[in-house]
Amino acid sequence: GVYDYGRGVALSVNYVAKLVNEIAANDAGIQHLPMRVGETPNTRLVADIAPLEKALGHKLQFTDFHDSMAGTIWSYHDLPKEVLLE
Repeated sequence: GVYDYGRGVALSVNYVAKLVNEIAANDAGIQHLPMRVGETPNTRLVADIAPLEKALGHKLQFTDFHDSMAGTIWSYHDLPKEVLLE
């Protein structure tokens, strides 16, 4: 079967952008651009993980989102600049 995978929690783009800025100690702020064609205002996508949990036979456990995001950001931070510019 095909299953959704995610935390099952809605997060706004603004929340994620603020968190990235906080973790990266970036004080540049957030630039709000016009929506792209086809985008729907205030859309939130949330994975329905219940079917996956049922198929696996147990509840999924997740690392704290802040900690996961920090790990991801710092893994990019540690890459050589040449790799990031490819």
